[in-house]
Amino acid sequence: MSTSSSPAPSTSQRGILAVDDEEPIRGLLKYYLGPKYDLVTTSSAEEAMEALQGRSFQLVITDIGLPGQTGFDLCETVKQNHPDTVIMMITGLFDAQYAKRAIDAGVFSFLTKPIDFKRLLTVVEDALKHQALLAARRAKRSR
Repeated sequence: MSTSSSPAPSTSQRGILAVDDEEPIRGLLKYYLGPKYDLVTTSSAEEAMEALQGRSFQLVITDIGLPGQTGFDLCETVKQNHPDTVIMMITGLFDAQYAKRAIDAGVFSFLTKPIDFKRLLTVVEDALKHQALLAARRAKRSR
């Protein structure tokens, strides 16, 4: 599995799993997100699923078009096994059907490439706030 992560995170860092088959995109995600978050990157849905078995992430950012299983396949697995994990999708080509399918799948945000990294940082913060609310709500219900 060719995953990479940022240096040892502080306890205040939140875990993000970023999945994209394009090395330049993974590199940019590491550059923008790695210093602030506990970031793990993978190049396929299968590698991402392996990473998810070993730990939990607050946010998964996935490309739709991946080799093997798609980002939608990964989304389904994450929703089933990690219901408090928030998902963002990115894609190189905008298609209204993809956007509708993403919304129907419960995806928090849908961004297109080329990625506007200022916008990405804002959406990531919003997604992590949303995730914290989901986790708090679940914890409150389980008491």
